[in-house]
Amino acid sequence: MRRDNLYQSPGGHTFLIPVDEGFKQTTRSSLVDNKVIDGHVIPNNVIFTAAAQIEVPQTTAAFEDNLKVTASFFKQKDGKMYVKSNTIVGDEKHPTGVVLAEIVKANIPVRNGVVHLIHRPLMIIDSTVTQFLQLAV
Repeated sequence: MRRDNLYQSPGGHTFLIPVDEGFKQTTRSSLVDNKVIDGHVIPNNVIFTAAAQIEVPQTTAAFEDNLKVTASFFKQKDGKMYVKSNTIVGDEKHPTGVVLAEIVKANIPVRNGVVHLIHRPLMIIDSTVTQFLQLAV
């Protein structure tokens, strides 16, 4: 999608890269676009999980005039770390809502920041609240 410059930009950034489920071809694969890719980068802020401020929203590269997406980290009682994207202001292709992804491999240092591998893509909302509640019952 020609977003190489985002991942090669100098400075210190946090990159959230989906693996596992993120590489499977599903109906959600067609929803990945430049803005979704931008939503996986926290620019100018290197965040290692041990020092991450829990539940503090960080602006992503997808935080702009017409789209506002933040990401925050939190830890479960069992010690697993998660990242949560929150699309605060969406558009026709990117609905508002929250997506949760487990960090499967954290704190991989790279020349311009840190990479966290996550189990699924952020910003792509799979179900409505009604569908989620029906599955939960």
